[in-house]
Amino acid sequence: MDLKQCIKTRRSIRKYKDKTFSKEILEDIIDSVRYAPSSHNTQPWDFIVVDKKELKEQLSQVHQWAGFAKDSATIIAVCYDTNKCKWSPSKFANPAIAATYILLSAHEAGLGACWIFIKDSEEPEIEKKVKSILGVPKFIDIFCMISLGYPDETPDDKDLRDLKDLIHYNKWN
Repeated sequence: MDLKQCIKTRRSIRKYKDKTFSKEILEDIIDSVRYAPSSHNTQPWDFIVVDKKELKEQLSQVHQWAGFAKDSATIIAVCYDTNKCKWSPSKFANPAIAATYILLSAHEAGLGACWIFIKDSEEPEIEKKVKSILGVPKFIDIFCMISLGYPDETPDDKDLRDLKDLIHYNKWN
């Protein structure tokens, strides 16, 4: 699948088949992130791969929108080192870019995936719960989790804004 097709056909998948995938597929997906841009090439990201049933169950209970994650084959916690990335907003942009690379690489590999937001300034206890479950050190923050697995659903096409409504040439018009 070429990049444009990958971008246009990727959808958030929340229903998964009861089927695992290989460590090689997982490592290939995460390897793609090494090529992602980051501010000053800090590469501040780390990833916690969760495939144990009891941990997936606990993570699926951290907030109301995470429940489906327990049925995925794997959950990846996208983390960043606060010592490597101190500048705002790049401290949030860097892991967001990394997560996007994971989502696209997973789709290209035939897996379904869904972003689960964790870093929430209005509800910091969500991240605290995840850090506690995964034993994450204080200087590491968790930006999001991504559920991964073979899809057991086919979402509808996206309803997209018209391109002419998105582009402004030279000035806002």
